[in-house]
Amino acid sequence: MGCFTESISTCERLFRAGIPVWLVRSPQFIPQDMNIINVVTVTRPDHIMQKNFVHDGVITMYPTLHLGRGGTDRHF
Repeated sequence: MGCFTESISTCERLFRAGIPVWLVRSPQFIPQDMNIINVVTVTRPDHIMQKNFVHDGVITMYPTLHLGRGGTDRHF
């Protein structure tokens, strides 16, 4: 689990929270003082199937499994 974002503030918050994060930037928008560990080309895997969730013939969002605070005492 992790996050791809174009927002520096979102990237910093997630990084501080210990969540893996990838900052997606065009080369012309990368500050000269930014520490870049690895430059990669963003690609989409072609073996992952994406389908809509259909319930009773209606396309809907996936059902919410949990809404509220997280934590180990709330795991399924």
